Amino acid sequence: MKKILLIVAAAAMLCACGTSKSASKQQGPVKPPKTCKILLAGDSTCAPRKEKDRPKYGWGEKLAYYLDGYEVVNKAVGGRSTKSYIDEGRWDKLMELVNKGDVVMIQFGHNDEKKKNPAVYAEAYGSYYDNLCRFIDEVKAKEAIPVILTSISRRHFKDGAPRRTHGEYPAAAKKAAADKGVVCLDIEEISFQWLTKLGDEPSMERFMVSVDGKDNTHFVELGADEVAAMTAKALKECGDEYLAGFVK
Repeated sequence: MKKILLIVAAAAMLCACGTSKSASKQQGPVKPPKTCKILLAGDSTCAPRKEKDRPKYGWGEKLAYYLDGYEVVNKAVGGRSTKSYIDEGRWDKLMELVNKGDVVMIQFGHNDEKKKNPAVYAEAYGSYYDNLCRFIDEVKAKEAIPVILTSISRRHFKDGAPRRTHGEYPAAAKKAAADKGVVCLDIEEISFQWLTKLGDEPSMERFMVSVDGKDNTHFVELGADEVAAMTAKALKECGDEYLAGFVK
């Protein structure tokens, strides 16, 4: 009789545990409080544009559409690198807005690469890497979550295929994130595959080159929207439940 009772009790416990696990799976990702926000630090590929700049768009202008009701504070500025963003006091001003639980997405590299411009140049495994590590540490100190993004691929085709133009900078960004134990979204790779799939001529419709005949770096609205979508998807699939919770 005792054996029967023990078996019944064990079966009940297993059933309860199974129900609990199933319920947990149904709940999905942990949702951050709606008071939390995403802040963007970056360059012109992400930055908000004034009406006089249209039809140029930064992908950061489109990100909120793919989030689950969370605010986006876009502090990206055209022409800036990690160096000039710090030197101009823009990083300190952004940090004043950061609260516990916020996410700070950091994407630089396009201008850090410019050796002939000392105001923005930051060597990939020198001050660029160091500046990214500083950004990560300072965001963490405010109990917020830093996310590093590699630079978006430029639209540079040769012999019918896209070519990479960012040199060591994507790898340096990934190293900074890995060394500091934070998430890195490899947007350079994701956007490179996007360009590969689109092909040369169809990809033109996403960039300002379709308007001015020369700009293969900046987006028109369609391109900005698609890059925002791929960025949100990467955040959703990054393996961090809290970060995934920001995305629809």
